[in-house]
Amino acid sequence: MLALLLAAEALALAAFPYATAQSHHSPQPHLAVRAAAASASSSSANSSSPLVPAVCTPDLCLEGQNALTAGVVVSSPVNGSTQQITLLPGTYTPSSPAFSSTNSSLSSALFSRRASARPSNGFSASGSLASGSTFTVQMMHGVTAYSNALYQGEATYLSLPTNSSNSSNSSSSSFNSTYSTTIHSLLFSPSTSLSLYTILSTPSSPHLILWSSLPDFSQTKALATGAKVVDVQSSACVKGCRSGGRCVSGGRCVCEIGWERESCDTCSKGFFGPTCQPCPAGCSSCDDGLTGSGLCLSPSSSSSSVVLPSTCNCLNGLCASNSTTATCACSAGWTTAANGTQCAACAAGYYLSSGGDCLACDPTCATCSSPSGTCLTCQPTLQPTSSSPTSCVPSSSSQQNGTFITCPSRTFFDSSTSSCVACDPMCESCYAAGAGACTKCREPNVLMPGGKGCVAVDSKTGVCDASKVGGSGNATTSAGGWVFDNAKGVCDALPAKCLAGGINSFTSASTRAQLACSKCLPGSFLVNGACVDECPAGTMVSNDGTGCQACDSSCATCAHSTSFCTSCASSTALVQNGTCITGPSCPAGFFSSPSFHSPLLPSSPNTTAATCLPCHPDCATCSDTPTTCLTCPSSRPVFLASSSSCVSTCAPNEFFDSTKGQCVACDPSCASCASAGADGCLSCPSGQKLVSGRCEAPKDGCAVIDDFGVCLEDLVTVAPQSQSEAAQAKWKMPWWAILVLLICVAALVVVAVLVWRRREQRRRREQTARFARDLGNKEVDKKLAALPISIAYPPIPRAASPSPSSFSYLSPARPPPRRPSPPPPVYGKELSDVPLTPRFVLEDPNSPISPTPSRSSYAPSARPPLRSEQSRWSDSSMGTGRVREHKTGESARTFTTKAGNTLTIQSKNPYLGRI
Repeated sequence: MLALLLAAEALALAAFPYATAQSHHSPQPHLAVRAAAASASSSSANSSSPLVPAVCTPDLCLEGQNALTAGVVVSSPVNGSTQQITLLPGTYTPSSPAFSSTNSSLSSALFSRRASARPSNGFSASGSLASGSTFTVQMMHGVTAYSNALYQGEATYLSLPTNSSNSSNSSSSSFNSTYSTTIHSLLFSPSTSLSLYTILSTPSSPHLILWSSLPDFSQTKALATGAKVVDVQSSACVKGCRSGGRCVSGGRCVCEIGWERESCDTCSKGFFGPTCQPCPAGCSSCDDGLTGSGLCLSPSSSSSSVVLPSTCNCLNGLCASNSTTATCACSAGWTTAANGTQCAACAAGYYLSSGGDCLACDPTCATCSSPSGTCLTCQPTLQPTSSSPTSCVPSSSSQQNGTFITCPSRTFFDSSTSSCVACDPMCESCYAAGAGACTKCREPNVLMPGGKGCVAVDSKTGVCDASKVGGSGNATTSAGGWVFDNAKGVCDALPAKCLAGGINSFTSASTRAQLACSKCLPGSFLVNGACVDECPAGTMVSNDGTGCQACDSSCATCAHSTSFCTSCASSTALVQNGTCITGPSCPAGFFSSPSFHSPLLPSSPNTTAATCLPCHPDCATCSDTPTTCLTCPSSRPVFLASSSSCVSTCAPNEFFDSTKGQCVACDPSCASCASAGADGCLSCPSGQKLVSGRCEAPKDGCAVIDDFGVCLEDLVTVAPQSQSEAAQAKWKMPWWAILVLLICVAALVVVAVLVWRRREQRRRREQTARFARDLGNKEVDKKLAALPISIAYPPIPRAASPSPSSFSYLSPARPPPRRPSPPPPVYGKELSDVPLTPRFVLEDPNSPISPTPSRSSYAPSARPPLRSEQSRWSDSSMGTGRVREHKTGESARTFTTKAGNTLTIQSKNPYLGRI
């Protein structure tokens, strides 16, 4: 019987491999997983039914519904439907273990010319899906974040920086902004580490490091509510990178934009502050560096229509355009120097004064020397004089016929005619003909230097009108103007860097010392009527960049605004972020060092006040330099005493204990952890899964996928079969299997019926034996003894006497045959003499009924006498058929026998009513 059952079960297994191929490795009882190899063959049976998707590794394929957004999805048309197969990382060929001989249809669907592959975010594929080809699925270098657990939901690939030192590399700078979506699972490519920012359920640091994939955040105490990504880096850098860089797989730091040096710990030129921000727009240079404030030191040329003279290699003039090759319009008295610098030397007829200005020579001098303007050569017909070395007088050799001639006013001696010739009408005196030979002009005009003739003058400011010279209509172009000098009697050039100016309330007694500039060349600043290259101490450049403003009274020097101090007037004050504060030392996060100089500080400050500069963002507190850490921030909690630096991670098998301020080893069962104890794990050794913070071997014996942290069975769900699907699956058996199965079922039914009958027979025999045992129980005797005598021992009924012929067997010649009497059953002494049931015997009706029956109902009786016809019993009634009731009215019980005799039962025995 047992062998028959086992044979039937084995046959069912052989006929329905998919019916029993449900996975025994499912981690949850309500999830049923079955091998795709078993059901792939059934997918082609009905081309109109949808094909169940599958998820595969090179070693195993499982078929069922899934919500994975990881891997490479291959879609292949099969008999009018589309087979979708999700491939996890690995190399696939038609001979891979996942595609066994029982799974040939799935292999055919995958390696098909019509199949198409679609990589998910964070995955790439190579190779071909053609028959006999090799197809490889890889995770891209970095990490992929998923909005749901088990690598489901929205997938976002977060790339690592490339192995390049170019700080502008897009991949390295694309992660500057924090990924703000809350995630519940993370998938890592090999050799990466990820820093997560999350709200923890315990009072620990919000800075958490993951070293491997985490399929379900709810399985950890620290990340139960999800997390947000802060940064992604490779774990290949031994020394680590500062906050301005990221580690690449090559073991080197790639700096973000604005950072530089090997470990990306300082700002590049043009970037400032702890986060190395770029200088403000419109500044060609600013207060940059880690400790810089970002204040603009010089505006860029593109931020204003004014072009600095230095742009076109000019010193005292205006560039024609914002170009290095542009010409420069020089200020009055200036020209190109011998070295090629435009407007860097004094022009002819000018000399360089001790104040750095180009001043006009005396009108009588052709050339003069610096710095006092002594005449070197005189104008024609003029000669030096010892009384005034800066001027010349008419020549004393002018003579006619050996007689010295003195020409009258407004004339000059013409040696060619040896006569006095009238000067130009504009001239009060001259040395030659023409307006350009004037040495003094007739009022109200004044003389322009360099033979420019006579021009008008502003009577209120003394500014010479050089727009027209001598009424000729030719404009005299210059970046700067002229102001009349009463002492020299000529219009003299404005001071250097001065673009416009004059003498207020000008009179004939005004001197050059009263001259004040009103506008300066670009790059120079107007201070008290003078143009200077730098604002003096206690002042700063005005907002329009043309002048200087006085600083606040608390500041010794200032920048950007009059209240932004770069040094303090008080010797005991400290500067912090432009404000003078009191205190013996800088607050936390700042340091003061006399050897560290800010570009905002004056080169020779008039005060000894210290400046508090910010620490590097990797330090909570520092000293001497921004990167010499004393304590660490929560984002980089691990302090390295050997280098006085702070790093973000402990070793992979350690966690940072904030109460101890140091790295502590994880529980031995964890590969990495967030807290102490066996339930604080974040990742597990190979072959184990993370369950409620603990690392456990899969209870169902499934194989954990490398770099995924879960079994394939955890990622696939198979819905229960519907009745229609079950009916269709039944007819997918081979005909011979159906026939054999029916025979086995019929045999089982027959065997079951035989077993049942045998059990019933045994049960009936046992009941009969039990009844026999109960019948001999003495309780029956006790019950009969308690009954009245008339009931316990009822009278024997009488029958009518039969005819004599009926007793022919009683004659001596023919004695009736007798059967041997069986031995009477022995039930007890009292009961052996008492008949238990009424007996119908033929007896003499006249004989009395004895209250004591014979001791044996089987003893032979004497031959009865002949009975009369009135006998109540008929002898022929013995051996007759069933007694029928005959209602004659003679008694309660009257019957007529088959022979026609009447039988009446007269008894009070209660059992007679049940006959």
